[in-house]
Amino acid sequence: MRGFVFFLISMMMTVGTALAQAPGPIAAENLSGWDSTHVSVGVAAVVTPEFEGSDKHDFKALPIIDIMLNDGKYFISTTRGAGVSWRVGDFFSFGPVIKYRFGRDEDDSRLLKGLGDVDGGFELGGYAAWRVPNLIRYYDTTSKPNLNFDATLEFLHGLGSAKGWQAKMGTGLGYGVQESYMVNLGVNAVYADKDYQHEYFGISDRQSQKSRYERYSPDGGLKHVAVSTSLNIWLASDWQVNIFGEYRRLTGDAADSPLVKAGSPNQTMGGVALVWRFNP
Repeated sequence: MRGFVFFLISMMMTVGTALAQAPGPIAAENLSGWDSTHVSVGVAAVVTPEFEGSDKHDFKALPIIDIMLNDGKYFISTTRGAGVSWRVGDFFSFGPVIKYRFGRDEDDSRLLKGLGDVDGGFELGGYAAWRVPNLIRYYDTTSKPNLNFDATLEFLHGLGSAKGWQAKMGTGLGYGVQESYMVNLGVNAVYADKDYQHEYFGISDRQSQKSRYERYSPDGGLKHVAVSTSLNIWLASDWQVNIFGEYRRLTGDAADSPLVKAGSPNQTMGGVALVWRFNP
C-alpha cells in the first residue's frame, strides 16, 4: 500500500509538471472553487513553448487530478504537488510542499541540439498564502458579485538531479458570481539561483563545442515576470470549464542566454480544461 501511494503521488506530480508551466489561474483551488474535502478530475488541452526560451510551441493533452482531504489540510494535485496546509485565522495558510520539476530533452527542439538533456527531479520547499475570499460579501452580505484576493510566496529547492532553488511571488484577483463564472487576473515573478539558471540557460565549454552557442555562465537573479488570466465557467454544480492564458517575459541573465536569444524571451501559453468535482 505504501508503495502504491508513493507511485500515485509520483505519477500525479510528474504529469502535472507541464501544467505547472501553465498560468497560475489553472491552480487546483481555482479549478475546483472550494477548499473543502473533494476529489476533482479532468483533462486540459495546453499549448506551451517547446522549452522555456523557445519561440515554438507544442500541444499537450494532460490529466488533472486534485485531492483535498480534511477540509483542505492535506492535498495531492497534478498542479500543486503534494503538501500540508496549516491555517492561521481566516485568511492565512502555510505549509510544506513537494513537487516534481520538469527536465529537458535535447530532442524537444532543434535549438537544443548539442546541449544534452537536463534531468528532472523532485523539489522540496514550503509556501505561505494570504487569501481573502468573498471580499465583497464580507462587507455586504446582500451582494451577488464576488471578489477574491490572494498573495502567495513559494520556495522550492531541488533534490538529487534537480539542481538549484527558486522562489515564486504572486498575487491575483478573481471576480464573478458564485456557481456561474469567475474571471481571474494574476501577476507573478520568479527568482532563481545560479545553479538553476545554469541548468536551463547556461552553456558549458562542452556544450559550446557540440552546439552553435558560445560559452555562457549566468548568475542567479530574477528569471521571469508574468501576467495571467483565466475564465472559469460552471456548467453545473459539479462541472467547470477553465479557459486560461499567460504571457511570461524572461529577464536578466536568463534573457541574455544565447539559447533564449536564438528563441525568444517572450513566452506565451494557454489552453482549456474541463473538470468534474466529487465530494466523497
